[in-house]
Amino acid sequence: IIENNKGDIRPIVDKFSFHHKMNNFISLGYASYEPADDGKKHPLIIGLHGLGEGGSDNPALPIMGNKANMFADESLQKYFGGAYVLAPQCPTYWMHGVKSFMDGTSIYEEPLMGLINSYIKEHKNLDSSRVYLGGDSNGGYMTMILVRDYPDVFAAGFPDCGAFKKDSVTDNDIQNIAKTPLWFVSCKKDTTAPPNEIITPIVERLKKIGANVHYTLFDDIHDTSGVYKQDDGKPYEYNGHWSWIYIYNDEVEEVIDGKKVKLMEWLASQKK
Repeated sequence: IIENNKGDIRPIVDKFSFHHKMNNFISLGYASYEPADDGKKHPLIIGLHGLGEGGSDNPALPIMGNKANMFADESLQKYFGGAYVLAPQCPTYWMHGVKSFMDGTSIYEEPLMGLINSYIKEHKNLDSSRVYLGGDSNGGYMTMILVRDYPDVFAAGFPDCGAFKKDSVTDNDIQNIAKTPLWFVSCKKDTTAPPNEIITPIVERLKKIGANVHYTLFDDIHDTSGVYKQDDGKPYEYNGHWSWIYIYNDEVEEVIDGKKVKLMEWLASQKK
């Protein structure tokens, strides 16, 4: 029982500023983090939130709901030598298609790209050859749409537990998606976006044509801090859909060319 409240203490969130921008008659709120101005060019990380963080009145939600504020923490910033962070908020959900829910399109595609392009132009020290895009679930869906339709913009992407129907991806789509290096993350116990029905088939098609693609598929999602435990003393096991926990805790890694490489380390090395 929580009986005392010391007030809103959110040191990482307070590193961000919050704004709204109108594009294509749609206003998108967004959280923005800017590295120290050292006269050097810095990359941009774009984080797209899940289904639960949408809205139009609180642009802090996209970085608070799933801990995306960690993109501004030194534990992740160190890989990039300092990076801009842009976390837009969708008024409803990124999966709001032109014809129906999750139909392979989004009514927010053009407004979101308008925001991204404006943000890049407004920051003179932003390296436009190192723009990285990722998202969780609903945000993973939009990540796939943008790398499919704007293959020349993003240096790399990291779709997580993405809710993108495999049947909506044509062979031409696969060719376009393959132009952007991608690192997919999911969990075998994900019942919201079952990887065998969504991510795995897409990864297999990308690998078949020689795309620069990596895939981390966890057995389960459990606490690694040692703080949260189950009644039997074992680490607390979370919902299998919550694979973003490992991304923000910098615990996603694969062996590449005989060397263990973390997702963020790999991401920082990609350039257009």
